Formats: sequence, structure tokens, C-alpha cells
Amino acid sequence: MLIFLSSFLYSQGISNYNKGNFIIGGTLNFSTSYLEFDAYDYWGSSSEIYHYEGRQKQLMIAPAGLYFVCNRLAIGLGVNYTKSWDSAQKNALSDKIILLESGPYIRVYFFKNSGIFLNTNYYTGKYFIKEYDILAENGYYKYNVNISHLNFGLGHSFFLNKNLSFDFQIKYSAEILNSNIEFVSDDLIEQFKIFFGFVAFFNKTKE
Repeated sequence: MLIFLSSFLYSQGISNYNKGNFIIGGTLNFSTSYLEFDAYDYWGSSSEIYHYEGRQKQLMIAPAGLYFVCNRLAIGLGVNYTKSWDSAQKNALSDKIILLESGPYIRVYFFKNSGIFLNTNYYTGKYFIKEYDILAENGYYKYNVNISHLNFGLGHSFFLNKNLSFDFQIKYSAEILNSNIEFVSDDLIEQFKIFFGFVAFFNKTKE
């Protein structure tokens, strides 16, 4: 059924992968969640337990533009802006994290008459962090953390009309954190994610 639906939708867009065409797409996401936990003041000299209740929110804007350098192979640039913040309901806690990164982006469609594609991108950038701590001056620590970010995604384009597709992707993500700050350790964060989004194709060639 999925193959049949793919073939039906795709019949309107099979020339979109030709050399000279453009892709503009990206991800826009907003999420919110409720958090409640108890934590020790492990940076201080006391063993007091602090109770936290709050709501965590995240906004992600990640556009990308690509150009087909040859049939089925598109290369371009992507940018990712992600802001995460939380606010407590019973105290003044309010942490904020902003991620800004960019880098090369590649998409390959496997076959001319198929919407199956492989994405890969390598981004570099920074986390800008404002972290609450009652022992810090003014109640906050501010610091930056360098990041290298590698993504591999396997997905499918379902064409809604000649120039617009709905994309589904499963992504593997690896983030490498690099910090010179004593209390922030370098780390490797690996994740699998599912993404949905719309992609616009701009044709300059005929099939």
C-alpha cells in the first residue's frame, strides 16, 4: 500500500531530481513538557535537597537550501537554531540554552523513479548556556560549549503536487561537545530521531 501511494504521489514530481534544480526545506518544531524532581546542591558545601517543578519548552528552526549538482545529488547549506528553556512553578529557577550551528548538507535520491533518499550533514556551532545556581553571582552561570554535529537520515519524499513534497525521515544524530570549562565535561551524545516536514522543489530543467 505504501509503495502504491508513493508511486501515485511521486508521478507528479519525477523530474525534480534533475541537475540544475533547487530544494528549499527545513524543520520547524515546538515542544513542551512538565518536569518534577529532587536534586542535591552538589556544587555547594551543604547536602540540602532542592525540589523542582517546572515546564520545559523547546523551539527549533532548521532551514536548508540545496542545489542539484547532478541528477539525484543535491548539495547545499543548512542552519539550526534551537532554544530550550524552563521555568519553575515554585521557585525562581529558569535555565536557558541556545544552540546555533551551520554546515554542509547533502541529499541523494537513490533512483529516478523513487522518493527514497539519504541525507547527511555536518554542522559546527555553539551552545550558549545560562544555568541557574544559587551559589553563582546574580544566581546564574553563563558559558559557551563548542559542538560538532553529524546527522545521517534515511527518508522518503511523498509529492503532494509538482513542486511540493511531504518528507518523512529517520535520523541518527551524533553530537560531540568540546568545552574548556572545568565543570562541563566533553561528551558524545547519540540519538535516533523521527522528522516530518515539507520541501519545495524549484525546477529549471525538463525531464
